[in-house]
Amino acid sequence: MHQTLYILSVSLFESMDSINPSGPNEVQAFPIENGYSLAIVALTVLMVESAISRTQYRMDKIPPQKTLEFIKAHFLDDLVQKVIEIFVLRDVIAHNHVWEAKFFWDEHGKMKLVEAEITEGYGDRKFNKTVDSNTRKTKMLELNVFPNRICRSDAVKVLKTAFDFLLALENKNQNYFSVSALEIKSKGFVIPFTQFMSELK
Repeated sequence: MHQTLYILSVSLFESMDSINPSGPNEVQAFPIENGYSLAIVALTVLMVESAISRTQYRMDKIPPQKTLEFIKAHFLDDLVQKVIEIFVLRDVIAHNHVWEAKFFWDEHGKMKLVEAEITEGYGDRKFNKTVDSNTRKTKMLELNVFPNRICRSDAVKVLKTAFDFLLALENKNQNYFSVSALEIKSKGFVIPFTQFMSELK
């Protein structure tokens, strides 16, 4: 399962890059870039959840801890906060957080944002703790949480954070989970996933 998710993420990045993504304006990213980015974020956090589930099984943790509780108990605060932020972004996507926004087109035909606020009742405690309401981004990784603005740079940050976490998980015990030996196909060549990650910008 894990290898399939990695392969899908690589394929989605290559497809997105074929359209020369340019990032968002004040209101939105180009819809195709936004769509690919949303898919990569969701798949990536699914990888993390799956890896933690497997690890807890290998550790004989019965019943298993909730995912974020496990992360907080076993990893350093800096990495924990970054992982929490990618989970916040996943929740924005998976739980369809609804925002109310006002915008207009200027004299040059560019979209300009007047204001945007998450609708009351959406979000949760970790969202409120990790998101800067003024920038509509997470405080550490600066991930866009205004859904239409989620773009390639957000997808890159999420995948790199997940990869750092999975390496940290592997370093605890390779019998629990391993990511460093994984190989994927990129641009017609079979390469280590670690190489793909090191070259991803």
